Amino acid sequence: MASNELDENWSLFRNELTEAPTRAQWIVSSTAPGSSIGYDGRQIPYTGIETLQKELAGVEAELGILPNCNGIQNPLSRQLVNIPNTNLVDLVWESMSELQIENVSRPIRSSNPLLFIPVSFSGSNWQQKIDRVRNMMKVKGAELLVLSALDEIAWLFNLRGSDILYNPVFYAYAIVSLNKIDLFLNPKTVDQTPRLDDYLSDKQYSVKIHPYSEFFNYLETVVHNSPEKHLPLQPSRVWLDISASYAIVTKIPENQRLFHISPVAEMKSIKSLSELNGIREIHITDSLVLCDFLAWLEDEANQINNNSCCKQSHDYKPIKPNTVNGAGLPVITPPLVLTEASTAQYLDELRSQAKDFFSLSFSTISCADANGAIIHYHPVEGQSAPITNTSIYLVDSGGQYLTGTTDVTRTIHLGEPTLEQKNCYTTVLKAHIALAMQVSDNLFLNN
Repeated sequence: MASNELDENWSLFRNELTEAPTRAQWIVSSTAPGSSIGYDGRQIPYTGIETLQKELAGVEAELGILPNCNGIQNPLSRQLVNIPNTNLVDLVWESMSELQIENVSRPIRSSNPLLFIPVSFSGSNWQQKIDRVRNMMKVKGAELLVLSALDEIAWLFNLRGSDILYNPVFYAYAIVSLNKIDLFLNPKTVDQTPRLDDYLSDKQYSVKIHPYSEFFNYLETVVHNSPEKHLPLQPSRVWLDISASYAIVTKIPENQRLFHISPVAEMKSIKSLSELNGIREIHITDSLVLCDFLAWLEDEANQINNNSCCKQSHDYKPIKPNTVNGAGLPVITPPLVLTEASTAQYLDELRSQAKDFFSLSFSTISCADANGAIIHYHPVEGQSAPITNTSIYLVDSGGQYLTGTTDVTRTIHLGEPTLEQKNCYTTVLKAHIALAMQVSDNLFLNN
C-alpha cells in the first residue's frame, strides 16, 4: 500500500527485511564522516537518541571509524545534535507559506473542547487518583513527577479530548508535585471548555493551568527552584517515565533524574470495577452494531445474486423511516452499491449512533478477497473492490466510547466457500483457540 502512495521523490525501506538498511546504516551511507545529524528533541525519546547514537557507532566501527580515542572524540564520527526549538517540518511549512503556493496551506492543529468522565465510569475522581500518585512518589522519594503521555494525563484527570484523530486525548503536559499541580493546555482548548476551571478548582490540590507553549521554560524553572530533600546534600528527585523525550530529560540535571515507568501507567493498567463494567457494556453495544451490519451485508449480497444457491439467513426488510435497529440505533440509509468503501462508510455511520460513542478508534479496514491480505488496508471511494456473495470479506473496525475502546475483526464468506477456503479458515480458527487456551505460569503473568 505504501509503495502505491509514494512518488519518485520517496524511497521506501521496509523494516526487518534483510535487504533494507537500518536507520544507522542509511544515515552513514547518506552523510559524510564527521557530519552532525540534527533532530528535534521534543519529538524523540531520550532513550531513543542514546540507542541510535550507539547504533551509529557500531556501523562506523565496521568501517574502521572509532567513536573516540583516549577520551578524545574522533572528528570522523557522526554525531546526533539536538536543535532546540526547531523542527524541520515547521521550517518547510514556513518556507512554503512564503512562496504562497496555490491550494497549499498547513493544516491547523486541533484544539477541541474537553469532555468530563463521571466517577460512575472511572471509578475514582481525579483527586483520589492524585492522592495515589503522590503516595507512590513518596515511596520513590520523588518531589516532582513529569507527565507527557497524553493517555496518562487524560486518564488521571478523568478528561477526554479529540485533538488527535481516532484518539480520545488532547495536547497536554502535567507536572505533579507533593503540594501542587501544573497542567499545560492549549488556550483554545481551555476557552472551549467552560466548566474546566470549576472542575479543577479544589483548593486542597492547587491546580494551575498554563499555556501549552510554556511547558519547557516552566519545567526548567520549577526544577531549579524545587526544595531539597531533608537529607543533607541530596538534591530533589524528578520522576521521569522511560519514554520521556530528550527535550524533557535534558531539562533535568542528571543527579535529579529518576527513571521509572510512570505511576499513572501502572495505576491505569489495573481497571476498577466501574471501568470493567463499562468495558463489558460497551462491547455488548458495539457487538450489536456489528451484528446488525453483518446481517444486513449478508442479505444484500444474497439479493444482488438471486440466482445463487445460497439461502438468506433471515427475511430482508426494506428500510423504514423513524425506526430503530436491534441496538436501538436510528436506521441509516444503506448504500445502493456494495463496495469496500461504501460498506465501511455505512458501518461507521451505524457505530456513530451508538450509546456513549465518542469517535472511531481507527479508520475502518474493509476489504474483499485478495485485499484482505494487505495489512491496514484502507478502501478509497472509486478505487475499492466490489463485494458479492462470492467474496471473502474482512472487516476490522472499532470505536472510542466514554467507557472504553473496541477493536473487532471478523472474516466471513458471503456465499459458499471452497474446500481450500474452509480448510484455511478452520486451521487459523483452531490456532486461535489453542493459543487462547494456553495457561501461563505466575512468573509470566507478574511480569
